[in-house]
Amino acid sequence: RLREINRTGPRVLDGSTPPRLQPDDVDRELTAGSRALDVREAKAYATGHLRGSVVVPLRGGSFSVRMGWVVPWGTRLVLVAEDETAAGKAATKAAGVGYEDVAGWATFESLRNAGMPVSTTPIVDAEELARRMEPPDRPILLDVRHPPEWEEGTLPGAMTVEFGDLSREIPDELRRQPVITYCASGARAAVAASLLERAGIDSVTLFPGGPDEWRASGRPLDR
Repeated sequence: RLREINRTGPRVLDGSTPPRLQPDDVDRELTAGSRALDVREAKAYATGHLRGSVVVPLRGGSFSVRMGWVVPWGTRLVLVAEDETAAGKAATKAAGVGYEDVAGWATFESLRNAGMPVSTTPIVDAEELARRMEPPDRPILLDVRHPPEWEEGTLPGAMTVEFGDLSREIPDELRRQPVITYCASGARAAVAASLLERAGIDSVTLFPGGPDEWRASGRPLDR
């Protein structure tokens, strides 16, 4: 899209923070087709989030790249953020890759307290994950890192799909049994979990510790 944008010239932004929205405003935006983009940390998202939202954590780098991968071009956004500062940073970074249509922002707490539909995503540590991997009810372990990271080792029997690819297509097997997502730090795993939940897959769990915690617990990786 850069060629056309460069031909016509970019719109000059004023740098202002998007307005804070009330729950009724958010509800109207979502009903009209806007998408809720949660920019909080992965664990905060897992503890409670607006149902149907997609999370892309603002902290830790790569926000713009990850958001551009999983949010369709031209989408009008409603940001769910910790505070006005975080909302402003997220809006600026989004505009940097062409996502300029931000309706405003709201805190998760305000939406939850207003009675809007919310969900949680369970979190497990290495010990609980090892217990769940015992048959007969073993879940799918979904490694959503990048291919070079897979070559360094995955959790035993893990299925590998880059997190962003889930925004285009979700493999059928992920709809048939519980899924546990993981990456290196939990951020991409949370993005993947939110995409699966948005697609109607309810049995999704987050393992934020990833391979490092798995190795630290004395368990080997598959190479």
